[in-house]
Amino acid sequence: MSDDRDLLLSFRAKTDRWADRARAEAKAVRLALAEGRADSAAAAAASRRLVSIVEFMRSANSRTVDALPAMQKRNVTPDEADELQAVVDDIVALNEEMSALLLANTAVLRAAMRRDR
Repeated sequence: MSDDRDLLLSFRAKTDRWADRARAEAKAVRLALAEGRADSAAAAAASRRLVSIVEFMRSANSRTVDALPAMQKRNVTPDEADELQAVVDDIVALNEEMSALLLANTAVLRAAMRRDR
């Protein structure tokens, strides 16, 4: 299980970096929109990057969750099973956070479009 554990820890670190990047892109959207109509292209570009990052994360998270049952079939101890469940819980929470981030981004973009009419 230690090889699997190392892979999971590495995956967690990567998802943390991806999430940080997604948060930064969402912030870039808000900042560009705050600058007004002149930076709407920058906001659109940051928004596209945000969507791409979140889609990539969801795909990677899904593949990881799909692989966890195979890891659990290898005589894992209760502690290791708890650790695997913690990874699943983290993935679910991260997916929910990223969904909320996309919803907030959409709301900000809609508000900016209404304001600029």
